[in-house]
Amino acid sequence: MLFTDKIFKGKIDNFVHDSLVRFGKGTFEGRGAMKITLSKTDLKLTASYDLVKDITLIVADYTDKIKINGIVIKSKKKEELDKEISGTELKKLCEENSYILLNLKFDKYSVAVGKSLPKPGKEPKNNFCKCVLPIELLKEITDLENFKKAEITHTIIIEDIVVPEAIKEDFEQARLNAKRKGTILRKTIVDKKESEEKAKFEA
Repeated sequence: MLFTDKIFKGKIDNFVHDSLVRFGKGTFEGRGAMKITLSKTDLKLTASYDLVKDITLIVADYTDKIKINGIVIKSKKKEELDKEISGTELKKLCEENSYILLNLKFDKYSVAVGKSLPKPGKEPKNNFCKCVLPIELLKEITDLENFKKAEITHTIIIEDIVVPEAIKEDFEQARLNAKRKGTILRKTIVDKKESEEKAKFEA
């Protein structure tokens, strides 16, 4: 399940928290953006950077033989990878590293991502990640049904950042562990029909 869906369903966990760490106070448009086009057997998906780790984890749970190449980043330390691994190993990479920029190939399917992290102040690209995935994975990506094309985008509004007293003097720990409070707005266009919804969160 995508971190944006977890927010709307009230299933706040550490993954949702980690997905919001890069956000300070303010309004952030065009986040968690994706376009989905369906055929009988496949789905084509483009998505913004903030959904890359979500998609990588979905693939990791689906298959046990994946070719990867790209980089992972932990505490500003970058590691280049180019090998074949299992789904379990890919999931472990996602859990152990802050940022995942890995191209994936399995069977006839693929996930292609940008080569470097987008800068926080820049307008996000909604095609940072380009995928061809099995139709079975649609239920992991959206609750939408019976459509040909769908476009989803979010605006994340961070209204407050709550820092525990014990770590207020440690800037890095405060950044990583503070909770973000705010509102998420979702705009959905399904076969040209528009709808909007919003939810409050603290994560």
